[in-house]
Amino acid sequence: MAQRFTIGRDRASDIAIADDSVSRTHAEIWLEDDGTLMLADHGSSNGTELIRAGEASALSKAAVLPGDQVRFGGVTLTVKDLIDAVEAKSPGALTRPPQAAPMQKPTTPPAPPSLPPIPNHPPAPPPIAAQAPQPAQGQSPPRVPKPIAAPPPLPPIPGGQPALPPVAAPPPLPKPNVAPPPPSERAVAPPPPPPPIPDRPHAERGAAPVVRCECGAIKTQGQVCPACHR
Repeated sequence: MAQRFTIGRDRASDIAIADDSVSRTHAEIWLEDDGTLMLADHGSSNGTELIRAGEASALSKAAVLPGDQVRFGGVTLTVKDLIDAVEAKSPGALTRPPQAAPMQKPTTPPAPPSLPPIPNHPPAPPPIAAQAPQPAQGQSPPRVPKPIAAPPPLPPIPGGQPALPPVAAPPPLPKPNVAPPPPSERAVAPPPPPPPIPDRPHAERGAAPVVRCECGAIKTQGQVCPACHR
């Protein structure tokens, strides 16, 4: 089971916040086995709010990100501040990587059944050559006609016309000098929009800024540290 870390005004809390608007045990934070960071309200008097992308919503139990902000009563902290406070006492408690699922051995498909052997068939007999017909008894064999020789070729006829000389190709015409087109004007990109002003609900309410004591506890400026009373 995942270890949970308490957040509150009590000096025994894992993350101590010295502010009267924070309950003694205000909330809890822990890391699930799959690496999800969870935060839950512990029945506080002034409640807990999650601020993400500038929008605040009441938090009972939800997954949070390091870039989110959380408001405990009148004190606003980032999730990164909560992680650093826990890591100072328990390194790796909120930053350990998620556990990898066990690898499964690949299953080998069954081998196909072997085919039965092909029986040895005797070789096919060679083809029988056709025999010429034999003349009947008392008859002479048929006469085979002799091939007729082709006639000799005729001699060439003298006085033929001489071949015409090849005609030379005309020279290529010169290309007219055409001025290159003027370079097109480059489009001027518009200036980038100004960055958005981050949401600072704590500064708008006029509350004191949050500081970290030398002992590691978180407190508002002007308040006495619950751990070392400084």
